[in-house]
Amino acid sequence: MGTIDSTNDEALRRLEKEDLPIPCLIAARAQTQGRGRHRGRLWLGEEGNLFATCVTKMPEGMLMTHLSLFVACAVYRSVRSFIDSSVSLTVKWPNDVLLNDQKVAGILIETGPHDTVLIGIGVNIASAPVLSLPHQATCLKAFISHVTIEQYTSALMHALEALFKAWKNQGFSVILMEWQRCAQGLGQRISFRIGQGGVQGIFERLNPDGHLVLRLPNEEVRVITSGEVQ
Repeated sequence: MGTIDSTNDEALRRLEKEDLPIPCLIAARAQTQGRGRHRGRLWLGEEGNLFATCVTKMPEGMLMTHLSLFVACAVYRSVRSFIDSSVSLTVKWPNDVLLNDQKVAGILIETGPHDTVLIGIGVNIASAPVLSLPHQATCLKAFISHVTIEQYTSALMHALEALFKAWKNQGFSVILMEWQRCAQGLGQRISFRIGQGGVQGIFERLNPDGHLVLRLPNEEVRVITSGEVQ
């Protein structure tokens, strides 16, 4: 597929026309209007990067929050397979993947018609966009001499398959533990933007639903279900 607005939007359009087999993968060489989790944020990119949406049915017994962390772990694993262990690689809640504190991958999961879920994944392989975010962007080629979209996609599919088998055999707790091992800010003071306000506290853990547990300065425990880590 050539340049399109967004792989998620393309998937939605084709689902509404009942023009897609399920499951399937839609990929583009470039996209111009890729959407982020927060309104007004664009995930733009040129050729050489991965822009893909997996259209599938929600796996039985998996919550939407579970799926978000599951995909984040798979992207983390696939990026780590190309990056030296001395380079910092973390996941910012819930599913931004950061290389040396710079965004290398983003995930957008949405519900679609016919009981489908759309798993949009963008990974900066050859180049990085300029972002108006607390975390600027980077790409894999800033850290390694050569990696193709095909090589990265193969690694990602392998990671998704391995993690899905682990989830089926051991339950979501295995995904939860893996996500926390690569979490940015776990055990540290972090700041959240929630709507027009904000909150600070110690990032203690994730609860079984995948929500972030924050201990406030007054020792009150607050469960964060949505918002943006600053």
